Amino acid sequence: MSHIKRISEDKLKEKLKEFQLLIKSDKSMPQNINEMLLIRNLKFYNGNVEKALKRLIANMELRQYFTNVYEFRDPFDARLRRLIDQILMFLMPKVTTNNDRIMILKLIEFDPDSIIVDDALTVFSMVYDTTLITPEKGQLADGEIVIIDLDGVTARHLTKIGFSALRCFFKYMNEAHPMRITQIHLINCPTVLDKLMMLCRPLMYSTTMKVLHFHLPNSTTLFDFVSRELLPNEIGGSGGTLEKSK
Repeated sequence: MSHIKRISEDKLKEKLKEFQLLIKSDKSMPQNINEMLLIRNLKFYNGNVEKALKRLIANMELRQYFTNVYEFRDPFDARLRRLIDQILMFLMPKVTTNNDRIMILKLIEFDPDSIIVDDALTVFSMVYDTTLITPEKGQLADGEIVIIDLDGVTARHLTKIGFSALRCFFKYMNEAHPMRITQIHLINCPTVLDKLMMLCRPLMYSTTMKVLHFHLPNSTTLFDFVSRELLPNEIGGSGGTLEKSK
């Protein structure tokens, strides 16, 4: 992944006004888009308004196409709220020295029959959308590190994953997510990892493969990339408990 050139705050504000005027001139576009979401799209392309608009539109089109994930997103729905107690999805409070924020995904409930993949993706999208309109403390992050803890994942979990769900996830992360993914770490890799990669590899972009790293159970190789003090205690870090971070 190439180094991210940081746009100055003054230039970013200037480009934001240009972006907002462009959206206002297009009557087919929603006129109430959160300002923070616009800023993140601009930072992704270092202030290029035209490219930022294309990514924003790709995000909207994806939501219209994958209705199984995006159509029903009631935060008070009991079925969706149950997943919050089954799957942890949260940001760590501190960014790295390279100004990347850290997103962690981890199973809490290991029974594959209790997890509906489309619902899990819906909750994932809701959590992500919330983080995107919430600024980091201090300087707004330039990129994102994703850590996926595969502890507890079995072959039975893989039978629950449909092609449509995988396609939605990778299409969003590669074409619509307004954060530059600088690293993806799969930790506590299970013996079924080969089967998981067989499912995912046809949908992975070359940019994803370049930032993907694998870590065996009980290994410390993750800390070669991310400082322990930025990670939760439960995965070997010293940045506080999962519950506190959640």
